[in-house]
Amino acid sequence: MRSLETLHLSDLKRQVERILGWEPARYWQPRDFTQLSNKIFAYTYHYISARDLQRFWQGPAAATLQPPLLDTLARFVDFRDWEDFCTRHTYGIIETGHGTVQPYPRVWEVPTRWVLILWSLSVLASILTALLLVWFR
Repeated sequence: MRSLETLHLSDLKRQVERILGWEPARYWQPRDFTQLSNKIFAYTYHYISARDLQRFWQGPAAATLQPPLLDTLARFVDFRDWEDFCTRHTYGIIETGHGTVQPYPRVWEVPTRWVLILWSLSVLASILTALLLVWFR
């Protein structure tokens, strides 16, 4: 069975891949990791080498990962740090009759930044609608 940390690492990879909208990571070339490194630096102002990113995606044991790498990747997907990412992606535990536990993921949480952007756009749309109604009255 996979450990919780392994599940969190998979979630983090999946969120980065979803944000990028690229082909699946198994098809990435070294230039893709370089481009990802540049995107991460542009967004977080923290540098992660393309080689470290490649190692992260292509499977070292979780114990070899450095906390700064995880913190920076968590910031890239709009979390404060790795601990915040893990806290917001808690897994419930179900006891089965065989003494094993099965983790299941929490419901996906919408980042605060997106909520604020959507709220702002809806306010602007309401104001624009009101102005158009008054104008064409």
